[in-house]
Amino acid sequence: MVALVFAFGNLRCSKTGERDAEDRGGVEDLTIVVEADRSRIVQEEKALDDKKKAVESEQERLERERAELEKRLTVLSKKDRKQREKLEADARRLEAEENKIRDRAKSFENERTALEAQKNKLLEKLSQMGQAKGGLTVAQREDLVARREKDLAKREAKLAEKEQEISKIHDRSLARLKELDKLIDDLKAGR
Repeated sequence: MVALVFAFGNLRCSKTGERDAEDRGGVEDLTIVVEADRSRIVQEEKALDDKKKAVESEQERLERERAELEKRLTVLSKKDRKQREKLEADARRLEAEENKIRDRAKSFENERTALEAQKNKLLEKLSQMGQAKGGLTVAQREDLVARREKDLAKREAKLAEKEQEISKIHDRSLARLKELDKLIDDLKAGR
């Protein structure tokens, strides 16, 4: 009888050990999947930041070019029609480029929103997988929520900052376009 109890105890311990090994394997698989997703998201965030820098650089170039164009228009002789037409064509080209930049900025924000959705989906997936493996402790859940809220606050701050930048650029562009239109009207009127 003692041998039977001992054998049953050993069988039970080995089954528990197998289950623990399976759980660890599942956690390791989960870790690999999550790490791959996290790496991909980090790379996409870096690519978005690079795109943001490229857009900002392009905006600065357009502002410099617009200032140079305005300067040349103010110095231009009122009778130099050929040069004035060339400058007007340059102004139209700049306006088209500014529109493209605004479209790229919108696209950039759409990509950022999609990336944030992917991050949230990943966090949700983690949460669900953790619950499937026995659930998370209250402390773990609170920690995940705190991290998620912290990330959300950072994203909201970045978004607000970007919206302010875009608004300022838009306002400056509109003001410069109005000045340019006034200069062109004055040139046409012969003032």
